[in-house]
Amino acid sequence: MLLISAGALMIRLEYMERYQDLVDDARIHGLTEYIVSRYEAGMDTHDFRRSGERKGRFPRIVIRDMDAGLIVFSSRRHVDELSGDIYWDYISPANGRYRVYIEDDPFFDYEEPVFPLTLVVLASVITAIFSLLLTYMITRPILKLREHVEGLGADLSAPLEKRLLQRQDEFGELARSVDDMSERIRELIDSKQRLFFDISHELRAPLARMQVAAEIVRDRAEKNGGDLAIYDRVDREIRALDQLITELMSYIKEDFTQLPLEQTDLCELVETLIEDQDFASSSHELSFKCELESGLTIITKPVLLERAIRNLLENAIKYSAEGSPVDVEVAATGEAYRICVMDRGPGVPEAQLAEVLEPFTRLHPESIEGVGLGLSIVVRALEEVGGQLELKNREEGGLSACIFLPG
Repeated sequence: MLLISAGALMIRLEYMERYQDLVDDARIHGLTEYIVSRYEAGMDTHDFRRSGERKGRFPRIVIRDMDAGLIVFSSRRHVDELSGDIYWDYISPANGRYRVYIEDDPFFDYEEPVFPLTLVVLASVITAIFSLLLTYMITRPILKLREHVEGLGADLSAPLEKRLLQRQDEFGELARSVDDMSERIRELIDSKQRLFFDISHELRAPLARMQVAAEIVRDRAEKNGGDLAIYDRVDREIRALDQLITELMSYIKEDFTQLPLEQTDLCELVETLIEDQDFASSSHELSFKCELESGLTIITKPVLLERAIRNLLENAIKYSAEGSPVDVEVAATGEAYRICVMDRGPGVPEAQLAEVLEPFTRLHPESIEGVGLGLSIVVRALEEVGGQLELKNREEGGLSACIFLPG
């Protein structure tokens, strides 16, 4: 507003200066004297412009006889009322009193149009600079807050800019509220993890005692020739509960953000995992095919990628019949890389392909061991490296689980 007021004042001063120039203009004075002399001599002044005695454009003036109250001359055909921001009084040699009204626009002179373009340009530049500064002052804290909120997903402990927190306006209040919110979320997550760890510790101790007791009772039943089926069932349930606690703790406490990026040979990584899996379980025929160039590497987090592929291999072996083949392929598709693990198992109903990616989802809870965290761990690991998991049923039977990684 101050800039606009200053610009208006400058324009007003220019108006006043131009009006004064018109008042002091000798041509207007000379024209006034000439018209008044004709009037006092009894000559017609209204036909002055048509008489040819004055060439060029007339200034817009009105001359009034103050004694007689008559309009002596007007540059307009009809004069209903006298107007004009400025006028001056003229006394003729015969002591006649006249008032001359000047109606010319001070920015458009009657001979040479003069427009204060420099003032307008200057006012526009000042207004533009002020608008840019105002826009920057408003948008900068908003952008900083947006960057901070977007980064909270990766690191809740990331500090907010100190200068933003110290502001005493609405942006400062918003920044402090966001900072308090992130602190409360961090404390909530920490307390949740501590709760799970405490529960895990409290459950493992009685589970261990139960397992020891079950072994003792089983040994006694075995010596006495009793039925061991019930004891074996108790042992399986205890081991399943222990596995559930172990996988649950692994799922909760993982911090993938701190793992480093490394140059990784995909074919070499997958081949090593297949060899390890083949050594651990020789009940399935594992085949491997790599279509990438030898020695081709990508920048990723190999620990996470290894965990994801291992889970897919274990699932393929777990859900397919003993002795059936499991095929693994590594290939390039456009600007991405694809790692597919294909089994000959029962597959997944189409309506449940998305559901099985959720934690603790199991399609065969009675017949196959597990707690339903394998695929959710795969998805979580791939999100950290910018990858995706795609599940698809195969036409020949079985499930195809493909990992897509950015090139």
